[in-house]
Amino acid sequence: MSFKFYLMTRFENDDALNSRTWDDIADFIENHGVKNIEEYLKVENDTIKVLKYFYKSLNKYYHEDGVSRCAFQINLSCNNSLNYIPEHYGLSDVNTRLNDLSKKNMITLSDSDITFLFRCWIRRLCYIYLYDINTSTNIRWVDESFVFLLELHEDMSLSEAFGDISRNNNVYFIEIPDPNN
Repeated sequence: MSFKFYLMTRFENDDALNSRTWDDIADFIENHGVKNIEEYLKVENDTIKVLKYFYKSLNKYYHEDGVSRCAFQINLSCNNSLNYIPEHYGLSDVNTRLNDLSKKNMITLSDSDITFLFRCWIRRLCYIYLYDINTSTNIRWVDESFVFLLELHEDMSLSEAFGDISRNNNVYFIEIPDPNN
């Protein structure tokens, strides 16, 4: 199988990356304070919308025939042992909830649970790997905040995997060479 590779990121280009004033929620709170948190949350919520669209596209036949194309893995972060860290902003009972959700089949989770998981994923409180078992298309987090690696089967387009939501103001797809070479 052949793939096209994309970085899904909040940065439109290198200039935006180099002129950033924050990397993650902890950095945002430290540099801008909680009073301006809506700026951060807008980017985070837009990223969650895109991730949820991809997740839902993998599960669109689940309720019709009980079969999902989505394989997934949820790993908890070691950061969760702390009682409160900036990454917990706006979330309650993070450790218990993440621990409980990580033991369940992701396909049966409610929309609010999926949103919570993706928010924790973006904040590096857990790691999720989503994989399409039909095409081997997958998305996973990489070592930088708000950056995900998408391996898209060569026969699929971004609009097939993400619809028009891939043209979101705060989420960009940048085609890259195969990172495995």
